[in-house]
Amino acid sequence: MDKSKNNLFDRIAPIYGMFFNLQKRKYAFVPDMLSNEKIMPPMQVLDLGCGTGALLSVLEEAGFRVTGIDQAGEMLKVARWKTRHQEIRYVHHAEGKRLPFKDNSFDLVISSFVLHGMGKEERMGLYKEMKRISRRKVIIHDYNRNRSLPTTIIEYLENGDYFGFIRTAEEEMREVFETVTITQVGERASWYVMEADGPRITAGIE
Repeated sequence: MDKSKNNLFDRIAPIYGMFFNLQKRKYAFVPDMLSNEKIMPPMQVLDLGCGTGALLSVLEEAGFRVTGIDQAGEMLKVARWKTRHQEIRYVHHAEGKRLPFKDNSFDLVISSFVLHGMGKEERMGLYKEMKRISRRKVIIHDYNRNRSLPTTIIEYLENGDYFGFIRTAEEEMREVFETVTITQVGERASWYVMEADGPRITAGIE
């Protein structure tokens, strides 16, 4: 991730922390949705780009064994405090494209509203890494093509690749995964669900 963006998330971590409980309520549907995908407690889940830990908190309360990873150290500080009474493992990974986990480490690797902010090349690398470390499913919870003016303005100001992502997300994912199933989970959000048990990609990531 661009270092300037990483610094931005470090700076705004306390603000994100103020919305922790609201985020938890928004993620309340996730355990039931995961059961439909045959992902159930006490399976192991990695939240890639976990932020302040709201999704992890929901999953841990549902009985999953959970790990969160993020590049923003200040986000993880907030996450550790907010979930201090829960059994959640946090990993700070600020350098390098290869994730610090062995092949097939988790039953599910999920990432929520992270990949749209990256460039295509970085996304492609992460798709491959998510597939490498998952033994069952990969789920991207992110924007669909239903745009709104506020979101358009915010994403334009953030200078991410939101517009490229919503245009080519499924096509990109199919370059790495054999199947992509898309389920709308909100007016402007979808789950992109991929099986991780296709041909393994273990090379090309430094």
